[in-house]
Amino acid sequence: MNWLKRLYRYFLYPVSTNRTFYLTMLFLAVILTIVSNIGMSTDIFLALLIPLWGAYLYCVLATLLRPVRLHWVVWIVAILFWLTEIFSVLFYSSLITVRLVKLVLETDTREASEFLSGLWAMPALWITLACGVVAVLLAKRTTMLWPSLPNKVRKVLFGLFCICTLWSAVRGEGSHIKLIRCFSLDSVAQLNDERYLPCLRTPAIRFAYGVAYSVVTVREYKILVPAVERTQVDACTFRSPCIVLIIGESFNKYHTPLYNEASLPTTPNLCRLRDEGQLYLFSDVVTQSNLTAQVMQNILSTWSEDEPDNWMNHTLFPAVFRKAGYDVYYWSNQFVADGGGGLFSNLGGALLNHPDLNRLQFTARNSATFAYDSGLNTNLRAFIADSLGGTLSRPSLFIVHYIGQHVSYADRFPSDYNRFTADSLSPTYGGAHGCEIRAQYANATLFHDHCVNELWQLFADHDAVAVYLSDHGEECYDYRNFYERSDQNHLTPQVARYQFEIPFFVLTSDAFRTNHPDLMEQIRAAQNKPFVNSDICHMLFSLAGIETPDYRTDRDLLSPQYNTTRPRYIGDHVDYNTLIRQIQ
Repeated sequence: MNWLKRLYRYFLYPVSTNRTFYLTMLFLAVILTIVSNIGMSTDIFLALLIPLWGAYLYCVLATLLRPVRLHWVVWIVAILFWLTEIFSVLFYSSLITVRLVKLVLETDTREASEFLSGLWAMPALWITLACGVVAVLLAKRTTMLWPSLPNKVRKVLFGLFCICTLWSAVRGEGSHIKLIRCFSLDSVAQLNDERYLPCLRTPAIRFAYGVAYSVVTVREYKILVPAVERTQVDACTFRSPCIVLIIGESFNKYHTPLYNEASLPTTPNLCRLRDEGQLYLFSDVVTQSNLTAQVMQNILSTWSEDEPDNWMNHTLFPAVFRKAGYDVYYWSNQFVADGGGGLFSNLGGALLNHPDLNRLQFTARNSATFAYDSGLNTNLRAFIADSLGGTLSRPSLFIVHYIGQHVSYADRFPSDYNRFTADSLSPTYGGAHGCEIRAQYANATLFHDHCVNELWQLFADHDAVAVYLSDHGEECYDYRNFYERSDQNHLTPQVARYQFEIPFFVLTSDAFRTNHPDLMEQIRAAQNKPFVNSDICHMLFSLAGIETPDYRTDRDLLSPQYNTTRPRYIGDHVDYNTLIRQIQ
């Protein structure tokens, strides 16, 4: 029996050496289970026991690093995983998901700095830190009480610990193997296949799965590049010689009088353009995702979700325009040619910054971002004057991507646009802090209105048409004490309304309206048709007169054959048309 005692002692050694650390992780697991309501009715047993093996492995690693005095690194990393997920639940109402990992990996230095600067004002941070302190104190108290327990009680607890940890190891080891395999898969479709999906029961596994998702996404581009190189154009009439696609950011349509008469007067210029007959408003447009990188993929790709294959087997619409003979210019205040200083260029941004894809899609791009979107306009104006001679003599497609109303809202407008104040708002949700956030969002929207109008004036004297859409919406204390965006895998009708409905309109110049009465008739006829922004390429092909195998009449909003009855899937394949009826 001596060998059994030695085995028993060796098995317990990593935990006994890191007892307070181990107990802290278990108490954090309990707290996370409580705040996230995971399995509180039927699954609390699994939610608390499955992390045992992961916590044990952390202790083993800390023990191995103790001789070089680096065990504290393991402590910090492990506890940060748990605290990060508690914060995510409190702030985003979500565990760590693929979306949240992508959001972190695609955040550039400017966005990270802005988020961190506002972090201290978030109640979720202080609640999370309090949870961490409580877990540590409970762990220390339990450790202090341990020697006072009777020897028989300690033996029973040790036995239960061994049995539960071994069960957790058997139950969780398959997930670890699957997780490792995830990094070697070839497509996101395989990652979503239940055969390859690991059991996502702990923060570390959830985070690692999100990283694997991003790695595999980059691998897909190896298939995408040849597909873009095979782009085919049969003919082009260039019937709209100057097309402008304006992509906004985080624009809640209910915070503008264009869609909500009770809204603050946040869009005076756009309302004026509407009244003058230059702006044609579309009433029923949604986005498939509330994550910018995913939206950009959906917008740029010619793939449709009812296709039998994967998106990377299809070309990108700017490449079609270039193949047709258009000059294509991409000016962005988020994703510039050098990657913007973040990890975006190596992950989700490869769609824009991959050398071959960049060459195949764009004639020219900007290489710097600006504090405000007006700086992007100034840069584009200078480019047109200096590089194009101040004229648009060739057929051109301009894609202008603003940072718009991206959080933090207070950083999106200069001081002279600080027109709305918290004192002038009624605190429906969020109290005084909610009023302050809503005022900042209103000012950001007001400045965005100025920038869109300023951009349009660069083209208003030409035979030009501009299509405006936002990448996604944004909650701003509309029906609950919450702002920004939440996880798209758990959609409610209210989330769909404020985060997935988007503003969409078409701007037309005097020359365009005179020269293209047929297109004007189609635009007017389409204003109340249901649409999803991922189908924008087909509308743009129609405006340009491009004939290509990638064009679909049933997805072209301007076509008489446009299908108004098909489902519009958002988030995790939820039919928006069915979901939104619950609150209509």
